[in-house]
Amino acid sequence: MVDKVARRYATSLFRAVENLKDFLKISSDLKQLLKLIIENKELNLFLRSPIISKGKKIAIIKELFQKKLNKVLFDFLTILIQNNREYALEGIIEEFFHLKDIKDNVLRVKIFSAVELSAKEKKFLIKELEKFAKKKIIPEFFLDSNLIGGIKIFLGDYVLDGSVKRQLELLELKLNEYTLIS
Repeated sequence: MVDKVARRYATSLFRAVENLKDFLKISSDLKQLLKLIIENKELNLFLRSPIISKGKKIAIIKELFQKKLNKVLFDFLTILIQNNREYALEGIIEEFFHLKDIKDNVLRVKIFSAVELSAKEKKFLIKELEKFAKKKIIPEFFLDSNLIGGIKIFLGDYVLDGSVKRQLELLELKLNEYTLIS
């Protein structure tokens, strides 16, 4: 779940850049920045440290990123530091891409299956999910050894559970209802 600070700042950044001709470059820069924050523990700790002064953080960010990032994005980083919100940068970037997906009518889904799906099954599943959601689907496929069989699909806030385990649970509920009625 995205916190209010990340949502607010991501929305502001998105609105500021969505109509710029450099939108794709800014999006690419944000992806690289997110990757850097996730992979570079020192940078992550640096951004989250309450001990390091704002001035020192801005100076280091300027040295690292001013020539590499779009001016709007660099200024945004500076504003985050000035407002003591740099700790939320990872969440802000993730929420930015969520807003981009909404604009692009894209839905990212996670599909868990008990066995590896064939290319034909994946293609069919994506096609059916696009019909269902009326959006372009970007899937991530995972194997889940806890599933007895079937699949489980996470579409945003929805879960489509077609696993054998879930079907057995539903059958058990119906049998219990039948037993209570008799």
